[in-house]
Amino acid sequence: MDKTEIAKKFLDAIIYDNDFVNRWTPFDEAKHYGEWVKKVEDAISFPDGDEEFWTDDNIDLMAIGDYDLILQLIEKFPELESLDKILNDYMEYLETLPWKCHD
Repeated sequence: MDKTEIAKKFLDAIIYDNDFVNRWTPFDEAKHYGEWVKKVEDAISFPDGDEEFWTDDNIDLMAIGDYDLILQLIEKFPELESLDKILNDYMEYLETLPWKCHD
């Protein structure tokens, strides 16, 4: 999986797991991702050179805010702290948009 695919999976997990879009709200990739794909790509690293590190399970757990896992990962791989910050910033950004599905 390349960094672009991983970045989109992170953003998808945040969008869908938090009900920002659903079957009644069409998903517009350009509108929902914007510059965030590049920001997430830049923050993604492959700890220990292991490109298999970013499994769908790890992406989902980190994107939905499994803070036990996130803190363990950051302790082991400090460079992931910037990724966690960007994901939090993205969540805050989504909260400000008028098209959000939930209150």
